[in-house]
Amino acid sequence: LSIPTQQAAPAVTKVALTTGPDVQEKPLRIMIVGAAGLRDADLMPGSGMSDPYCTCELLGKPHASQVQTQVVKNTPNPLWNHEADLQDYTIGDTLVFKVYGQDSGKRDDYLGSLTVRSDMFDPHGFEGELPLQESGTGITATLRLRIPSRDERQQCIENGEAEVGVAALREEVQYLTEVVRREVESLHEGIDLLAGQFHHGGSQASIAQLQQLAAALDEEVGTRCANDELLQQELVELGGKVDELWGGIEAIGSEIQKSDPHQDPHPPTGLVCQ
Repeated sequence: LSIPTQQAAPAVTKVALTTGPDVQEKPLRIMIVGAAGLRDADLMPGSGMSDPYCTCELLGKPHASQVQTQVVKNTPNPLWNHEADLQDYTIGDTLVFKVYGQDSGKRDDYLGSLTVRSDMFDPHGFEGELPLQESGTGITATLRLRIPSRDERQQCIENGEAEVGVAALREEVQYLTEVVRREVESLHEGIDLLAGQFHHGGSQASIAQLQQLAAALDEEVGTRCANDELLQQELVELGGKVDELWGGIEAIGSEIQKSDPHQDPHPPTGLVCQ
């Protein structure tokens, strides 16, 4: 007599939450918020005002990745709110921002630049307006920036890893749920098979056949019980890992709050962790 059985579920994948300083540093995230007081480079009558955009590059790294905002039409006070990562940034690099006015048919107009040393934003971050250099005679133009602190960037990394860990645990739970469902279905199939064979044999079924059926059913029940115990143990382990993940997130927030009591331990609204 052959009764369909399910193999025990494989061991649950262990998910470790890393909270130490060995986490690889994330590329520098910047937000180019906007500019104010830009000169009007479109001097032709009826041509309107400049169509400004801003770029950012790393000083002395001509082959490194650069950042460029979108173009805002016809304004001396553009609002870009442009977020981007400088993939090739290393501690100590200087940022160079340049503002241009888009000009169809000829070279774009240069509207000013700004050089920001790393000690102005790393490790404590920066948010505010800075004056543009070479913005034009009699022009006082500014550029508004937001660069998160190293703690904020680290928190983004930790939160991202926690989200990955929770997602992995959720997949494990879904898998185990499916295993339990199949186990139950298989058990019902085995019982139906035994009942059908017993019914087919009727009162003429031999003692040996009945003993064989009973032994097979007893073995099947034992297998199911063992699998159920394994599943229960794995689910308990999963619950412990979820608690560990949330505990790690709370610990990160507490450390950040201790290092800077005025800093919100949650990621700022204007900057998205990726």
